[in-house]
Amino acid sequence: MDFQSSPCRRKRKCWTRATSLLSVLSLAIALHQSSGAGAADPVDVLRALDFHTLPVGVKKTTGFCPKRKSTSTPDVAYRISKKAQISAPTKQLFPSSRFPEDFSIMALVKARPGVQAFLLSVYSEQGLQQVGVELGRSPVFLYEDQHGKPTPEQYPIFSGINLADGRWHRVAISVQKKKVTMIVDCKKIVTKSLPRGNKPVVDTKGIVLFGARILDDEVFEGDIQQLLISSDPRAAYDYCQHYSPDCDNPVPERAQNQEPSATEYDLTDPALYEEEVYYQTYTEGQEGTGVAVTSELPQVIESEVIQREEPESGGQVG
Repeated sequence: MDFQSSPCRRKRKCWTRATSLLSVLSLAIALHQSSGAGAADPVDVLRALDFHTLPVGVKKTTGFCPKRKSTSTPDVAYRISKKAQISAPTKQLFPSSRFPEDFSIMALVKARPGVQAFLLSVYSEQGLQQVGVELGRSPVFLYEDQHGKPTPEQYPIFSGINLADGRWHRVAISVQKKKVTMIVDCKKIVTKSLPRGNKPVVDTKGIVLFGARILDDEVFEGDIQQLLISSDPRAAYDYCQHYSPDCDNPVPERAQNQEPSATEYDLTDPALYEEEVYYQTYTEGQEGTGVAVTSELPQVIESEVIQREEPESGGQVG
């Protein structure tokens, strides 16, 4: 998918062409029943979207670690197919609070090779996408405040990173003031400018859409174990220590809190013990070949740079 050439990504008003958008928003908001409880921090997006109920297009599978220290069971993840259509009112994630001005988005994810799709989209009540995380080659962070800043031409593009290679990646994004930093696999740190307003607001009266963007044909396919939103922009820097540690370390209490209860799953289910997943990998101009992808932590694969830009100095861990 060419981010720069897509008309919908160039024009903020392109959502008005979707005749069903208002219906989706109205239905999702009408179905929402506020619990009155305060939002947890971090917000567990998978749990808030009821992934544990295994909606259409979602099934459980082994996660990042087939075997983790101090436990005899594997990590639990969810395999997402094209059939998945998952959304909820944003208020379901933030029932009694605003969307944080500065924040972290953290994900443990394994995308199908070649995917170029949004993992998460947050829409305003009027149907404007205000926050989005696009995975793939040269991933994009979309952010647009109540005044339309930054413009689509200013969305940060993280050239030289490939998050759609069929491998597990720990992806942490820190948004603070007018900078956004992406930390990949606990070691690669890239900081970009985010020229938003001084008091940016993200509307919580709209919907959150998982794995897609309205009007886009591309949808996320792959496995996901975690998707968290924290009101602390520093949380992204500690993601691998506090939320998603290596397999030889015990899992923190809330690292897999997408599970409401361990009894929700049959831990003898063979689906949780798939140590290898076969994907088709493609090289431009060549036929695809089946390649086994294991849960071992990979190095970040540097991809072809899609957009020429001046080198920037990486952000420093605070």
